[in-house]
Amino acid sequence: MSSASHSGSSLERPLCYCGSQAKLRISGKAKSFGRRFFNCPNYKMNKQCGFFEWIDLQSEQNTCCKMTLELAERRHERVLHERCARRKPNLPHWRRSTMER
Repeated sequence: MSSASHSGSSLERPLCYCGSQAKLRISGKAKSFGRRFFNCPNYKMNKQCGFFEWIDLQSEQNTCCKMTLELAERRHERVLHERCARRKPNLPHWRRSTMER
């Protein structure tokens, strides 16, 4: 199994500037930990061409997370509004009963 198909998707590896098939790697740096990228297969040798390309699924994941968060926020607002609307008619009664004590 090639490293490009490791994630289960059929990912086509681009050619780097030296003409070799770029190597799929996973970042280990804190800022980009776990992000996948392509780079020159000769990166450990002095003859690498400098090719680097993120496999940027992060923007898709961020979009999905933002949409999910927006939906959750809208639902939360609706639920709060409904609860407040249900309690408002009982508010004067509640105030009277606490003042009588």
